[in-house]
Amino acid sequence: MNKRLIKICITLLVLATLASTQILSASALISPYRRGDVNYDYSIDIDDVTLLQKYLANTIDLSKRSLYGGEVNGDGKLTIDDVTMIQKYCAEMIKSFNTEDAWLHTVEVYNFYSDYNSGKAPVDTPITFYAEGWGGVEPFTYEFYVDDVLVSERAETDNFSYTFDEKGIYNITVRIYNAFDEYDKYTQQFEVVDEYPSEQPVISSIYFNKLKVEEYDFSLVLTANAVLGNAPYEYKFSIDDGAYVQDFSENNKFDFGSYMYELYKNDDTIGVKHYVGEYTVEISVRDSTGQITTEDFSFLVNFAMIG
Repeated sequence: MNKRLIKICITLLVLATLASTQILSASALISPYRRGDVNYDYSIDIDDVTLLQKYLANTIDLSKRSLYGGEVNGDGKLTIDDVTMIQKYCAEMIKSFNTEDAWLHTVEVYNFYSDYNSGKAPVDTPITFYAEGWGGVEPFTYEFYVDDVLVSERAETDNFSYTFDEKGIYNITVRIYNAFDEYDKYTQQFEVVDEYPSEQPVISSIYFNKLKVEEYDFSLVLTANAVLGNAPYEYKFSIDDGAYVQDFSENNKFDFGSYMYELYKNDDTIGVKHYVGEYTVEISVRDSTGQITTEDFSFLVNFAMIG
């Protein structure tokens, strides 16, 4: 059985209640979060100040969304001046923050995956890579690179196909641009192997529907796909040494978020801390002739916000 390790960084995020969502012509504008609320707990207090102080001291990392919340004086930079302004707000020395809305200029790579996982992609086979963007003003446009060479020019198409003619390890990069031509990029190492000699079904790809999990977000879904053998395929998912089993069916998705919610739905403190840890899901695929292939998929949920 092979194991894959994926780190899913959790960003503390609680959406503020907003009166409306604005629309700019044909482009959707996502409403901004509350300035000063760095940890998105519906309040601006000493906890937000402490997080910014730790970030400026280089002892923790903060997500882009938290950095947006901490930038309160409108100069586009996160400095001790922002910390001071939030302290004054907490002491009721000021009543509001006067800022330009930098939220509109944000863009983030929300997801990046392919129809073959690294180590599963065979030479001389078209591999399709998919990306998703998140941020302020759309439309998003996408650019793709293989080993820093542009292979798919910037366009609104969020995927590209590529055929590798040699086995090896490649760097696959996506750049996602927002409507202001600002971009975020994400690079993953991708291993290409020789063609499969087996006629057994092979689990070609396993991926989540997002790279990051937000607090109180239980929408994390795992997808598996199979090749070879004889289609159609049935899939089985098992977690916690068989404590929960989603038996063989045509459904190739495992709703990990709902599984976690069911475990903790009666806990008033339910939230991001319940996700933290390493998990292993046993995935089996059965083809139409009854041949079964099983693989363990291990992943780490990491509470990256506080290091």
